[in-house]
Amino acid sequence: MYRLLIRLLRETRGQNLAEYALLLVLVALGAIASVQELACRVNCAFEVAGKALATGKHPPGQSISCNKKC
Repeated sequence: MYRLLIRLLRETRGQNLAEYALLLVLVALGAIASVQELACRVNCAFEVAGKALATGKHPPGQSISCNKKC
């Protein structure tokens, strides 16, 4: 039993898999956060364009603000 415990402590074959899994989770969380930010900004741009088309009173060079907090 003692030899088995020593062997398990010294063996590092499964360690790489755990590191890759943690790295994959980190990359996935970063991608989700950036996609949500991008979606919010695109939604805001469409909202501004819709307001400008609906009112028809948007003079060139002036910006319409978005109500969403991105």
